[in-house]
Amino acid sequence: MRKYLIGRLIAAVPTILGVVVIVFIALRVLPGSVADRLAADFGMSAADIARLEAQWGLDDPIVVQFGRFVSDAARGDFGRSIWSRRPVTQQITQQLPATIELAAAAMAIAILIGIPLGILAALRRDSWLDTASMAVALIGVSMPNFWLGLVLIVVFGATLGWLPMAGSGGWQHLILPAFTLGFSLSGIIARLVRAAMLEALSQDYVRTARSKGLAERLVAWKHALRNALIPVVTVLGLQIAGLLNGAVVIETVFSRPGIGRMLVNGIIDKDFPIVQGVVILVAGVYVLANIVVDVLYAAIDPRISYA
Repeated sequence: MRKYLIGRLIAAVPTILGVVVIVFIALRVLPGSVADRLAADFGMSAADIARLEAQWGLDDPIVVQFGRFVSDAARGDFGRSIWSRRPVTQQITQQLPATIELAAAAMAIAILIGIPLGILAALRRDSWLDTASMAVALIGVSMPNFWLGLVLIVVFGATLGWLPMAGSGGWQHLILPAFTLGFSLSGIIARLVRAAMLEALSQDYVRTARSKGLAERLVAWKHALRNALIPVVTVLGLQIAGLLNGAVVIETVFSRPGIGRMLVNGIIDKDFPIVQGVVILVAGVYVLANIVVDVLYAAIDPRISYA
């Protein structure tokens, strides 16, 4: 297992480096520049802008800028924000807990809704419960996050006044954004659990368990569900990083702090170090999530071994 993990970590280096190259180049070929924003917001002269760009190293050739960035990033230094002049690592560290809180709450909601719906639909196949469960899942998969968020704000915030509409604070501020982010994932989980459970329930070992006189509840939960969880674990592992991406929209809609909103502001402000730091963080989470999923395979299914 140790040799496998080391090999996966080494193989992840080219992936992260590829993300770094793409993001670095894309930010510099997009229309507009930091100089344009400085001139528009502060009325700075061309000489002042040129002096600042020279101070920040933005007037160097792109190859020189990239080499400097990779060298610093390898030491954990992603530079300083162009606008706040604070270290990017420090800003990410301050904003990341809010995003983790949102993603964890959304994941919990998705699991609590999706897995029971999928199991119920599989055990009551072709019944009205199956149809209703899959209808809810289809709504979750099809509905855009930003639209659902706005509807929840209007209904539960503006109209009923039950929950805060925006901002951060107590647990009440977390309910609407977490549900918005987790509901779509719950639909994916429900459909996947249903399909995996139906396949597991048709296997020989399940028929053998039934022939031994085991209760249907025990057959479903002890024998079928464990094997059906393998594809679910795959989706959940990959969606951990996907939730970070979804936080970009949700944190903006609900005016919450977090790395998603920080990324949006960085793109608008052409704050290259901020955008690069956040994107590399998300890419790293994707890579680690894939490795964790592979390890969980062996824990769920004893037939899988990485020795």
